[in-house]
Amino acid sequence: MGDTGITRSTIETDTNNFAPRIGFAWDPKGNGKMSLRGGYGIFFDRLIGLLPFQFGLDPPFDIIPSIPNFVENHVIPGSSFADPFSGGSPFAGKTAQQVADANIFPLFSFLQVMDPNMRTPYVQQWNLTYQIQAARDVVWEVGYVGTKGTKLVQPVDLNTQVGTGRPLVPNFFQLSNYQTTDNSSYQALQVSANKRMGYGLTFLGSYTWSHSIDGGSIPVNFLNPNSEAIFPEDKNNLRLDRGNSAYDARHRFVLSALYELPFFKSGSGLVRKALGNWQVNGILTWQSDFPFTVLDTSDPNRDGQPTDRPNQVGNPFGPGTRTPQKWFDAAAFVHPPTGTDGLVGRNSLAGPGISNLDFSLFKNFPITERQNVQFRAEFFNLFNHPNFDIPVNDFNSPAVGQVHDTRLPNRQVQFALKYRF
Repeated sequence: MGDTGITRSTIETDTNNFAPRIGFAWDPKGNGKMSLRGGYGIFFDRLIGLLPFQFGLDPPFDIIPSIPNFVENHVIPGSSFADPFSGGSPFAGKTAQQVADANIFPLFSFLQVMDPNMRTPYVQQWNLTYQIQAARDVVWEVGYVGTKGTKLVQPVDLNTQVGTGRPLVPNFFQLSNYQTTDNSSYQALQVSANKRMGYGLTFLGSYTWSHSIDGGSIPVNFLNPNSEAIFPEDKNNLRLDRGNSAYDARHRFVLSALYELPFFKSGSGLVRKALGNWQVNGILTWQSDFPFTVLDTSDPNRDGQPTDRPNQVGNPFGPGTRTPQKWFDAAAFVHPPTGTDGLVGRNSLAGPGISNLDFSLFKNFPITERQNVQFRAEFFNLFNHPNFDIPVNDFNSPAVGQVHDTRLPNRQVQFALKYRF
């Protein structure tokens, strides 16, 4: 049934989870060539998966490698998986703090806890889309999409205090508290054109302008997009961390196309088989910059957590910047006064974007009506364009501002034969 004072559900039951949904579709002219669609809904998340599994690192489960050899009964006779200590568990009747005070594990200093006041995270989604058939085989679409996340999971280190450092709770270095205190917002304009196959050509092109804001983009601490800090800069002022999401991309354009070349479709059978039936394909992707955060890991606010940020005193993107050797100018930042929080916004700087073209060339060799052999030559990142990852963002690192990695692989080429029957 669980420990004394802890309910079977661990957290208080959230009883007001009402999730209405509504939508409509309207054909203004009644001819099937135009439509206006819209919808709104509330969708609740489930606190399962990666989050609870993290608590397997806490006692008594983190000592599984150290459990006596109960299979051969060398240490504690009668022990088993159900009771590895044969009734002598060092954790029995102790709180987490008492376990730490007992110094059972001298190196044990991390504890992950769940806020008993957690609520069920939920997302509101709404959209309005206008679609029109611009030609016989071409459809245009423009839409507005919005999303608002509420009561999202956010990890906060409770064992910190600005100006006094850590630990507030003895014998623990870090107390990771998972709480539902974060919110997010996403707004987007989406435009697309879709051509169905006709005259050997089909394509789909889409452009999205969007903006995503949240207070943290790391649901669990081993998922670390864009090298964001795991915890907020100041646990008592979570508003300082509200900014661009780690995955925020203001502009994104993708065009995919397939074209069956019309050459040598007629003529003698030998010429048609040898020189005809070629097909070219491509996917062009262009995306504006990913944001990133400049960190000051020297802990200027003296809370014991290296998630602080500096103050900005100049333009980080002056002459000579935005290169792999110097993406931004570190001289534009300074340490904040000791005992205070840095004022640089989270994910306030623009990193490299994406520009990539994948291209392929197919040739079909018909054998019979139902059989053919297809030759494929595929080029990923055709022009070998380097798509850089974000630069080193630790203000105290000697390599600060330098780019050391790429986000996408360099050019790759592969050839294949495919037999279809």
